[in-house]
Amino acid sequence: MLRPVSFSAMSQLRIRPGSQICSRWHDMTLLQMHGLVRGEAAHNPTAPEHRLLLCDSLGALVTELSKEFDFENPDDLADWATRHHGILLAYCAQGPVLPLAIGSVFSSEEALKAKLIERHAEHLRVLDMLSGIEEYTVQLFPKDRIAAPSKAPLTGRRFLKARQVKRDQRRDLKTNQTAFACDLLAELQNMSLRPSTPDAKPGRLLNKTILIRKDTVSKLQELAAVSDQLARDLSLELKITGPWPPYSFDPSETYMQESCRAG
Repeated sequence: MLRPVSFSAMSQLRIRPGSQICSRWHDMTLLQMHGLVRGEAAHNPTAPEHRLLLCDSLGALVTELSKEFDFENPDDLADWATRHHGILLAYCAQGPVLPLAIGSVFSSEEALKAKLIERHAEHLRVLDMLSGIEEYTVQLFPKDRIAAPSKAPLTGRRFLKARQVKRDQRRDLKTNQTAFACDLLAELQNMSLRPSTPDAKPGRLLNKTILIRKDTVSKLQELAAVSDQLARDLSLELKITGPWPPYSFDPSETYMQESCRAG
């Protein structure tokens, strides 16, 4: 979930399908601000097409919205989200980046800069907090286990006994898989800056986003190395990806401020 920095000024436009602003879309050029970086950040040519708009010691990652963009078209929205993520991901690899909500739109470059100046010190403070933080995703998938074929067809009591054995094996495997997922979650909670419950996803025993300090990344790598074979033994697939743009970061949360100071 993307968490926006709260801009209260009217010059930031929240575009929604069917809105009056949306109906006037073809009469104006708007700027989408994807995120913020420090002013000394270099323009990243590997990111999708964008501009790095400098404002004192801040840099805004912006794109112009095409006049053909249709806010009611799911394909246009999907392309927009993909470009948004690609820009943030590219800058995440070279330094702290503060993601803004998809839909953080401004009427002009002057309006955008005015809002950045208004909260300049706060944005710098947040980027300082992010300089020591990384976000990762941890997922645990059950894999289908193919039963070995019987040497000969079973009938009668032997068939019933074999079916009961398979049923017990599946039940025991599921119990062990669930226990492993709970143990792994507890380990992740211990190193995560942000206490949270895992997101429920069909077909996944665990789907969790964690924010950790950079000096804790080695512990996550060690946990992955130890847990991978255990997962395989339980017919599970463990996937840890990142670092990602810190979408789950919320600088207003007290525990986040305390954790960053402690780091």
